[in-house]
Amino acid sequence: PSAAAILRAAGFPVELGNVPYDFRSTELLAKLDHQWAPNHSFVLRGNYSDTTNENIEPFGGITARSRGAVQLRKDWAIAASQTDILSPRWVNEARFQFAHQKQDINSLDPNCGGPCLTVTQGGPTLEVTGVANVGRQRFTPQPRTNDRYQVTETISFFGGGHSAKAGVDFNYIDYKDQSLPLSFGGRYIFSSLPAIPGLLPAPIRAIQAVALGLPAAYIQGYGNPGTGYGYKDLSLFVQDDWRITRKLTLKPGLRYQRQFWPSFHYDVSNVGGTRLAYDFPQDKNDIAPRLALAWDPKGDGKTSIHAAYGIFYDNNITGIAGITAGIDGRDHVRTLVLTFPASIAAWRAPGHKLPEPTTPYPSFVISIDPALQTPYAHQAALGFDRALGKDISFSANAVYVRGKHQIGSIDYNPTIPAVGPGRRPDDIGGRAGTSASVLQYTSFGETWYRGLTLSLNKRFTQGSQVMVSYTLSKAEDTSTDFQGASVVQDQGLGRNPADPYGLPLGFNALAEKGPATHDQRHRFVLSGVARLPWEFQLHAAGGGGPQRRRKRRRISPGPRPPQSGRPVDERRAKQRDDEGPVHRGRAPEPPLQDRAEVRARGHRGGVQPPRPRELQRDQQHLRAGRVPDRSAERRPGARDLRALRAGPSPAPGSTRPEDEFLGKVSGPDLPRPALLARVLARVAQAGPALLVGPPGAGKTTLLLETARALSARGWTPIYLDLMGAASSPERFAVAALDALPADSFGALLGRATQIRRLAEPGTDGAGAVQAVLSLWAALTDAGGHPVALLLDEPTEIRSLAYFAGLREAATALGSALRRRARGTLLASSYPTLARELWPGLEAVEVSPLTPAEIASALASLNLASHAAAVLRASFGWPRYARVLVERLAAGDGVEAAWAQEMAAGGRLESAARHTHEALLLRSRGYGMSKAVLAAVADEEGMNLTALVARLGRSSVKKRYYYVDGMVRCWVRLHGRGRPATEAELAAAARAAVSGEGAVVPAATAAEAEPVPARRDHLMEID
Repeated sequence: PSAAAILRAAGFPVELGNVPYDFRSTELLAKLDHQWAPNHSFVLRGNYSDTTNENIEPFGGITARSRGAVQLRKDWAIAASQTDILSPRWVNEARFQFAHQKQDINSLDPNCGGPCLTVTQGGPTLEVTGVANVGRQRFTPQPRTNDRYQVTETISFFGGGHSAKAGVDFNYIDYKDQSLPLSFGGRYIFSSLPAIPGLLPAPIRAIQAVALGLPAAYIQGYGNPGTGYGYKDLSLFVQDDWRITRKLTLKPGLRYQRQFWPSFHYDVSNVGGTRLAYDFPQDKNDIAPRLALAWDPKGDGKTSIHAAYGIFYDNNITGIAGITAGIDGRDHVRTLVLTFPASIAAWRAPGHKLPEPTTPYPSFVISIDPALQTPYAHQAALGFDRALGKDISFSANAVYVRGKHQIGSIDYNPTIPAVGPGRRPDDIGGRAGTSASVLQYTSFGETWYRGLTLSLNKRFTQGSQVMVSYTLSKAEDTSTDFQGASVVQDQGLGRNPADPYGLPLGFNALAEKGPATHDQRHRFVLSGVARLPWEFQLHAAGGGGPQRRRKRRRISPGPRPPQSGRPVDERRAKQRDDEGPVHRGRAPEPPLQDRAEVRARGHRGGVQPPRPRELQRDQQHLRAGRVPDRSAERRPGARDLRALRAGPSPAPGSTRPEDEFLGKVSGPDLPRPALLARVLARVAQAGPALLVGPPGAGKTTLLLETARALSARGWTPIYLDLMGAASSPERFAVAALDALPADSFGALLGRATQIRRLAEPGTDGAGAVQAVLSLWAALTDAGGHPVALLLDEPTEIRSLAYFAGLREAATALGSALRRRARGTLLASSYPTLARELWPGLEAVEVSPLTPAEIASALASLNLASHAAAVLRASFGWPRYARVLVERLAAGDGVEAAWAQEMAAGGRLESAARHTHEALLLRSRGYGMSKAVLAAVADEEGMNLTALVARLGRSSVKKRYYYVDGMVRCWVRLHGRGRPATEAELAAAARAAVSGEGAVVPAATAAEAEPVPARRDHLMEID
């Protein structure tokens, strides 16, 4: 308090105790996505932010609020990106950004009499050694306005085991208004003073010097603190991800970058009173190669040995140009320094400030290294990863980094007592006080880092997750920063006349080597997640407040928030069919999502498989660049003749059993651009390719997206779903002909007419099928455009083997496909069968969704934090993931959504039940049984579950192992002849979300044994 009283008496307000500060931030974001065409997309994004921060220069302790500063910052930016799929192997992305920043850093000094907006307001600042820092912040006001223009262009190539990318990035920053008024408000340093004869009879402390008005030093800035300049930088890169073999991957890369500095000219003092003139240096040779490799010794995915080495350049901070150009001691900022006792006159002047002297005086200068280099580092890494069992992994990783050319501050004109009192190397004529400090930003800094990390990780299973890691490291450097108190300890003896661009005489950079500020020799981390026996959850119900429920290791669906039902409206379904998606206040349905829904139509008394007329309409959509939309047929309310036989349409808001079975999966689309690019690249190659994946993996979606992309590239795609078309020779022939776009195949009219005649009932169905296959083999070009043949579930051709003359229909199809030069893509849920029918097919695996793909879909809903849970709960398959994502968007939790949708009649339950029936039917023999069961279902209005039960072939009589984790869950929950209880659903939901869903608690020990899949996602185990 006594120090505060002295400071207040001297005219410097001081607040004691808890002193508040203000922080406010407003942010706005807008985004527009537009699809010009199937292979051309555009994104426009704008953002705005307004920030007020009174703690940008922190105060507290011995620093008073008056020494603080407030940041007033406004930013806005517009960014646009265009993505173009140029060909099956090439993808291009261009981006442009304009960003504007207006920032003011103003002092909080109450002596300004209001906002401190000008260099003449407030001040001075006092630094009372060990006691207080008060008064106007010595670098304020700092207005800063700049505009950034950024253009980037990247092009990617996929093919032949390579995933290559090259690009360019260019930035231009217009620093319109930059100001650094160094000590323009005045700066006083008060420190302890010794006894001075005639002035001080005894030594005094720093605060006593304030009371007596005896400052040890006075610094005052004058001139024009503002500068403006333009800055540019450019970077070019090329890299490749080359999978040499199944076990070895090589990743080479090369990068070049350059900073284009403004043409500032420097003229600083030199040894003996001479001058040194030079321009801002330009470093032009920053070429950085890098190489990495990963090796799996056994190719089993359990071991990885990886190594990498590279040179990595950093960009020097752009502010060094403005700082060194502004504090030049001549045309811009000039600094007067007076030491005791000359500082006493300044303290006694009005406002504690002296006007600028009319006679020349030496001024402090900040300059740039005339031999400035771009900082870079050599980096090397070596690692080993090993899976230990099914849920534990071990890793060891070593890193070595050697950095060079970091910027540090060196005074090239320091005071050297050995030369004389107050003497500096640049003094004119050897007279003290005729030169001042030349603080030079010099690229002498070096860094060293060595680290070894050992970690053991147990993924989340059995209700717990544990990670243990230990890091042994050492970080050293010779320059921590180039501002503030980071000037080197031993400045040397001034500039070397023999090497004026080099380091000072007698300066030893390695003498500055020591532990870095981030040095941490030992670091041990033990972290984990455990499911406790007591859980607390918040539930919200319509009209009620939050509830806290206490449960013991169980999860219940809980009350659901009020929401509208899914209306049934045939007129709306027709409108959707004729005009495309109708929004009506909600997100439009995604296009045909996966193969499982199409199969469901063929096996139920609900909506039947797509008819030839519908397939023809699909081709019209493809020619127009759109994905065929049959979403209305999957919606409750869409009806065909078989559905109408069961009775009148239900009232809006209700559902029918056959509608529930369809397991409609809504929600946001789950784009997979990388997979699509791979498929497009493969279609352009010779020979047929096979998309493989379990039911619900999204193969049909991928086929239709491929058709749309090929159409945009000038191809003529032909898409045919053999699940609906291959039930009889006549139906197959008619569907195949209807799939041919009339405007592209007019020349085939005579041949098509002949095939239609053969396909008439009682004529020659086998001949019609053979004619279609011959047509496909020869159909490689239409009107100058290549033809792509896309067949969904071609293994269904086996159904024709039970008709006269078609015993070898599958062999004939394979022969026809092999005769096509290119553009043949098949999709099947039964890869083993497909390879048996047509040996040598190259498979393209439709793998489960990746965490990045799930996170990308959830990001637009601000739900990216749930990506891992959705991925585990859906087992990575799009059909199940969409259900959970839709429920998340409605505000439900993942576990609750899983439990409700897996309950009888839920969408997960319906989808898994359909997959189970399809696989089960396949396991018992197919072919004629399909046609018989379809006919019975058509006449009796029964579904396959009811038919199988009536025939005494219930799934309970035999046990199978299903690769699809969701189907395994369904079998354990619903395949026992009784509905699953709420407790069972809750336990299964918890296991699925935690990652244990692949092993659902079994009814018997035998069922719990993991059995490898030996044939198309299903294996009979007894």
